[in-house]
Amino acid sequence: MTCQKRAGPVKYYIMRLFKWIKTALKNPRELSTIFPSSRFLARTIADQIDFSEPRDIAELGPGDGALTGPIVDRMHPDSNLLLIEIVESFCKELSERYEKHEKGQAIEVLNRSAAELDEICAERDIEGLDYVVSGLPLTTLPDDLSEEIIATTYETLRAGGSYIQFQYSQDYKENIENVFGPVELHRVLLNIFPAWVYVATKDQT
Repeated sequence: MTCQKRAGPVKYYIMRLFKWIKTALKNPRELSTIFPSSRFLARTIADQIDFSEPRDIAELGPGDGALTGPIVDRMHPDSNLLLIEIVESFCKELSERYEKHEKGQAIEVLNRSAAELDEICAERDIEGLDYVVSGLPLTTLPDDLSEEIIATTYETLRAGGSYIQFQYSQDYKENIENVFGPVELHRVLLNIFPAWVYVATKDQT
């Protein structure tokens, strides 16, 4: 019996890179960069989530799942994760990866717009999300769409819930603060390109 050799980390990253660039060329407005996110960025984002108990989590624009993996690996077995991705090829890849995962029944992949987050939650009787993670390119999306996504995210979070967004600059910090109030920043240098992780928490009142 022959065994297929698993690709090493460098080869795997190169394969991801070529696939990501190909998708980026087809969908330039939907992707934040031509480079996939690093594991260091993914880990920083996952570190902002309290996994000690069941959570309702949504990820907006998960792409090839670079940020998704650490969340799935660490989330409580009774948590629910919605992966909302508008690029169909990424949805197919995410579905294939997670439908057979040990936590697969708690993971749902949806080929829909992030602006529909409130509708998606209402359809599933989710009264409030605990966390919304996003790598959407807010600065390159149409202004009205970015504003709608932020407003919808705020409305779908429970009181005390957090919105975790990464960007490559602080340019959109003020826009998020106009909706959420003060934003906490985390710098991630080990990423192409260096990124900022914004953490905005919905007021408890």
